[in-house]
Formats: sequence, structure tokens, C-alpha cells
Amino acid sequence: MFGDRVDPYRALSNLGKKLEESLPADALLPKIVESVAYALRLPHVAIVWNRTQKAVAVDPIRRAVSYGAFKDSESDLRIPLVHQGEQVGELILSPRQRGEELSSADLRLVRDLVPQIGIAVHSARLTDDLRRLTDDLQRSRERLVTTREEERRRLRRDLHDGLGPMLSSQTFTLSAIKKQLRDKPDVAETLLTDAIAHTQEAISDIRRLVYALRPPALDDLGLLAALQEQIAQYQTSGIDMELDAPDSLPPLPAAIEIACYRIVQEALTNIVRHAHATAASVKLRVHDALIVELIDNGQGLPPATRAGVGFRSMHERAEELGGICIIGNLPHSGTRVYAKLPFLYVKSEDIERVKRGEIV
Repeated sequence: MFGDRVDPYRALSNLGKKLEESLPADALLPKIVESVAYALRLPHVAIVWNRTQKAVAVDPIRRAVSYGAFKDSESDLRIPLVHQGEQVGELILSPRQRGEELSSADLRLVRDLVPQIGIAVHSARLTDDLRRLTDDLQRSRERLVTTREEERRRLRRDLHDGLGPMLSSQTFTLSAIKKQLRDKPDVAETLLTDAIAHTQEAISDIRRLVYALRPPALDDLGLLAALQEQIAQYQTSGIDMELDAPDSLPPLPAAIEIACYRIVQEALTNIVRHAHATAASVKLRVHDALIVELIDNGQGLPPATRAGVGFRSMHERAEELGGICIIGNLPHSGTRVYAKLPFLYVKSEDIERVKRGEIV
């Protein structure tokens, strides 16, 4: 059995037909590696590629599809798969026998096949990313619903178990004061002092609930001053922090203000707790979106960092607005948090531009 190796045009034609078939990407690539292995009579053919997107800077997740018996060998031929100037993966060809290299005719056939395979891998990457993003979006929505229900339950509990009984007891206390006011003014004064203390506790609880919903500083001071106040509080840790922002911001939607405030708050908390940094900066820019960037000079993220509650919270706050949040290490040291909070829904190509460092 010589396969299609003696007839490269038939190999190209057969592969082209497979590419034209209405097959999902996860079914198309196995057909391709099988066709290449058959055409070149090779014991093992594989295609490997990376996910195109990742939110936290860790080692990219590899994807692979293969045909035949895999034997890790230094004589394997690895051919880059390129689509529109970008390497999207590799085609790995294992020799038929030790020392038996591919002939010039084989290599010409491979060169003719590679562009079509690159297109298929590009499609597979997009399909894989779309499926992953869809799953992430569904999980994010489920977490959002769960978080909102938990927040409602917490508010109900705080109001029912805390403020409710406290205000009800105040009614009884004031009634007792009214009865004792003329005949026993000393008792009335003691009850009144107790009532004032309980009222102050109620006010503190109300302020805490209000802050949990939306920090009052955003309405009282505005976003820039609220961030400056927040930075001043974190500077007590000994880390030198600065805010780099325009002198004024245009009117922003309330949702963008609170997302920016909470993302900065979470990022600064991580810097103080984990970064071992001596300096950090918060940068704001306004284009078609509010761009938030935090940089520190600390030790960076450990290898194989897994997104915890804080990271997920920052991602979800951006994604709820149709934006993006990318967290990663800087080239030499330190960590960078980049969030784009769009006034309109973020363009998909922005994600790739951010990853390449083309900040807009």
C-alpha cells in the first residue's frame, strides 16, 4: 500500500474534499492527520496548537490530535502551521523507520498541504475558543445569579435579624421613656442614653449596607477622588502608590464606576498581601472605554497560577459590562492588571490586541 504519496494531486484533492465537508472542527482535524499519514505512509502524524486566549498569564494550554502510534523521537519533523502570518500550530511527522527521512517529493507534498492544514487549525482554534468562551459565559452568568441571590439573602438577613429588631426595640424604649419622663426623670435619662447608643449602632449598620451596595465616596467625591482616597489608605502598608489619570473624567455610567473601583480595590489588596512590591501605579485612560491598568514591581504571579475568588471577581466585573480583564506577569518583574470597561460592547479583536501589547 503506497497511499497517495505517488499522486500528490490526488492527496491534495482528497484533503480539499475533507476540508469542504461540513464537519465540526474536532472531527475535521482527525481526518486530516489520517489522510496525511496515509498519503505519506507514516506511522504517526499529529497536529498540536495552543488556545488563542487565556485570562491569566500561565503556560498556554496545548491541544493535540494524532493518528498512529506515538513514539517520542528526535527525528520527528515539526512543521509550523501558519495562517495570515501567525503560527497557529505544528504538524508533527514521525519517520517510517529510524534514519529514513522524507524524500524531496514527500516534502513538496507536505509544503502544498500545510497552508490548507493551517486554515483548518485556525478554524479549530476559533471553534475551541468559542466553545470555551460560551462555557465561561454560562458559568459566569450562573455565578452572577448565585452571587446576586446570596447578596439579597444577606441583605434580608441583615435587615431582618439586625436593623429590624434594633428599630423595633427602639419603639419600646421610647415608649418607656415617655412613661418615665415626668415621674422618674433619672430612669428616663438612662433609657434615653441607651436609645442613643442603639441608634448610633443602627446608623453604622445602615452605612455598612450602603457601602456594600455602592461606596458612598463615588457619589460624594467622584471616581478619581474616590480612587485617590483608596490609594491613600493602601499606602499605609509602606508601598509607594500613585494614580495616573486625566484631570477630569467624562460622565460615566454607574456600573462602570463601581466596576473600576472594585477592580482597583481587589488589585491593590493583592499587591499589598502577596506581591512583595515597593511601588505600584494605577493608570486610567478614556477612549471608547475606560481603560484601567495597575502595575507593581513585585515578585509576579507564581508559575501555574490558578484564578482564585479575587481574580474571578475582577474578570466577572469586566465581563458583565462586555469588557475584558487580563492579569499577567511583566517581562522582568511585577504584575499587570489590565481591564477594558467599554461604553459599548467590546470588539473581539481587542482581546488579541491586548495580548500582543497593542494597548488602545
